[in-house]
Amino acid sequence: VAVSLMFIYGIFLMYSSNRQCRYWNDGESLLSRAVVLSHTAPEKSLSHFYRGNIYQNMAEVKYREGQSKSNEGMIKNSFTYFRNAVADYDSALNYDPEYMLAYSNRGMIYGTLIRYDEKYWDMAIEDFNTAISINPDYADNYYNKAWLLVLRGDTVSACDLWRSAEDKGSMVAGDALRQFCK
Repeated sequence: VAVSLMFIYGIFLMYSSNRQCRYWNDGESLLSRAVVLSHTAPEKSLSHFYRGNIYQNMAEVKYREGQSKSNEGMIKNSFTYFRNAVADYDSALNYDPEYMLAYSNRGMIYGTLIRYDEKYWDMAIEDFNTAISINPDYADNYYNKAWLLVLRGDTVSACDLWRSAEDKGSMVAGDALRQFCK
């Protein structure tokens, strides 16, 4: 009887494992499953945030590849992934309005999209300002916001932000300071 029960239990475990492996194809499918299975607001926020990261990374790869090949079609294709990432960051913020990294990552996407539509300028600045207000010690937000200001020609304010980033421990702000803030 014990051997039969162990055999049946082994068959059940093999079936369950095989079924779960389908969700481990790639990060997108795994995190899409996590979005579905999450029950609490913190779980939902995290699963949306991390799936947004995957979409953002996919978008950035496709965007850079399109730029390097001067292929507008590839660049426009990346916008689908950017939109998916923004939608996931929006969802993460619906479940946790204080999720600083969701604001920061969404701000970086808006900063990329400024080249195609100026409406993203205010959205990017607002996201970085919100991220900074939530966690004033996170150096990357100052660093990234400074690059937006450089795009607008405001290197004086950008230099102030890079100094703040460097004071907060940024390893890369010093390079920007040396390059732009003599």
